[in-house]
Amino acid sequence: FRVNSEIISNEDFLDAFENVYEIKTKLSEENMAMPSYFEFLFLMAMVYFKKENVDYLILETGLGGKLDATNSVNNPIATVITPIDLDHCKILGDTKEKIAFEKAGIIKEGVPLVLAPQEKEVREVIEKVAIEKGSKVYYVDNKDIEITESSEKGLSFSYDNKTYHLNFIPKYQAINASVALRLCEILKLNSKAKEGLLKAKSRGRFQKVRDNLFIDGGHNPQGIRELVKTVNSLERKNITLIFAVAEDKDYKAMVKELNTIKNLKRVIITEINNKRALDSKVLLDLFEADDKMRFNTVSESLKYANENLGKDETIIISGSLYLMGEILEILEKSPNTP
Repeated sequence: FRVNSEIISNEDFLDAFENVYEIKTKLSEENMAMPSYFEFLFLMAMVYFKKENVDYLILETGLGGKLDATNSVNNPIATVITPIDLDHCKILGDTKEKIAFEKAGIIKEGVPLVLAPQEKEVREVIEKVAIEKGSKVYYVDNKDIEITESSEKGLSFSYDNKTYHLNFIPKYQAINASVALRLCEILKLNSKAKEGLLKAKSRGRFQKVRDNLFIDGGHNPQGIRELVKTVNSLERKNITLIFAVAEDKDYKAMVKELNTIKNLKRVIITEINNKRALDSKVLLDLFEADDKMRFNTVSESLKYANENLGKDETIIISGSLYLMGEILEILEKSPNTP
C-alpha cells in the first residue's frame, strides 16, 4: 500500500487491520462467510486509502478479474488490461481465451478500457465484452512503439511521436509505459507523464541489485520468456541462475524457456518458504546445464552463488515473486553481501 510512492507505516497498517478485524469478528458472530487472506488485505487497503483521501487509486487485481475482490469497486474511472498469457490455469481456465474472459470481468458499463497489445483470439474475447458493456476501447499497438536506445542504464522509446526514457532494462517495459501514457491521455493527466515515467521504479522486475546480480519476479512462461530475451540482450558471460517456483505454475514451460539463456554456466535450484513451493527435486532433471545443484533454502543458494562467483560471472534470480521477497529481505539485512 503506497501513497505518493511512500509505503504504509506500521501504525497505519495496524489501524487498518484493527478496523477490518472488528468487522470480521461481527461477521463471525453472525456465522457469515469469512474474508480470504487477499480479501482481508484488500479491505485494509480500502480503509487506508480512504483515510489518506487519495486523488487517484490504482488497484491491481489479485487473480483474474471477474470474481476478484478488487472488482467490488463499481465505479472506476477507467480499466486497464495488460498482455495476457497462461497463468493460474487451474482457477482461470486452461486457454488464453478463457483467461481473457475472466480478465474482461473488470470492464464496467460505459467505463473506458485501455487495452495492451494482445493476441488476436484474446483481443476478440475482450472486445466482445467491451461491446456488451458499452465500454470504449483505447488500444496500444506494438507498431506505435519504437525502442530508440537500450542498455543496462535504461531504455528510450518513442510513442505517439514523442520520446520517453525509463530506468528499466527490459524492452517490454516500453509497452507497459505506453499503456500508462494512453491512460493518462484519456484521463487528461499527461502533463506530468514524462517526468513520472523517469521516476518510475518496480522492485523485482529485472532489477539490477548490484553489478553482477539481477532479480526478476517472472513467474509464468510469458514473464520468463521476456526475462530470457533481456538476459540474452546483455553482454554478460557465465550466467548463474537461481530458480524457485510455486507448484501451481507451468514450471515445465518456464524451464524450457530458461534453457535458452546464452552463456548459462550454472543452475541453482531452491525452494521458496511458502506452502505452495514446488519440491526442488522435481526441477533438477528439467534443466540442461551441465553444472546444476539444489539447496533447500534461498539463503543457502545465494550464499553458494556468491562464494563461487568468478570476476566475469553474473547471478540471475527468478521464478517467483515470493522468491524476490526473500532475496530482497536477505540483501536488506546484509547489504554488504558480496
